Amino acid sequence: FIQLGTTTPAAASIAGDGLATLPAGLMLAVGTLSAPFGAMLVKRYGRRWVLLAPGIATIGSAAVMCAAAQLRLFWLLTVASIAQGISNA
Repeated sequence: FIQLGTTTPAAASIAGDGLATLPAGLMLAVGTLSAPFGAMLVKRYGRRWVLLAPGIATIGSAAVMCAAAQLRLFWLLTVASIAQGISNA
């Protein structure tokens, strides 16, 4: 959950306090909504691939979030948070 603790301050410094919790909120909401689809994928492809692919996607989206924070691009931080939510479901 360190991602939640670091995304909010980064978003606040980039876009202001009004939008500070948007990336983290979207990550949690999208993760909640996509969880049932993950269960369906486990039935179809097996547990190994359904756990491995999101792990790789999590690493990639975390790298994009780091780049977004360094470049101060709020839209990229938000999009990467959505990808993070899907892969963490």
